[in-house]
Amino acid sequence: MIQIFSPRAALAAALIFGAGGGAVHAGQTHGVCVENRTGQRMYFAAQSETGPRRTGWLSHGQRLCSPADRAQGGVVSVFTDPGALEGCSRLSGVDQTQTILQYANVDRCLWAEPG
Repeated sequence: MIQIFSPRAALAAALIFGAGGGAVHAGQTHGVCVENRTGQRMYFAAQSETGPRRTGWLSHGQRLCSPADRAQGGVVSVFTDPGALEGCSRLSGVDQTQTILQYANVDRCLWAEPG
């Protein structure tokens, strides 16, 4: 299933949740997480409603998480580089890793179903 998430909604979420950077926390297990399965190195962001925004470059198979202390969820995003305005974003529940399978410009990415 392909899910599309509006760039405007992603921007609104960044403004609501904060746009600060953070380190890659590959060992983080609880929170809002994203995993790269595209085969290319991409720039990712994970932002839970209660945790800090985490950003960083991920290669194939790497994961990034924003810790969460309650089940509110958040947003994960992927971009070609840190300065890109357009990318792909997806809403996420807590303790669900959102896995991107294929990147395409302007919110037409292929995501795996969590589970």
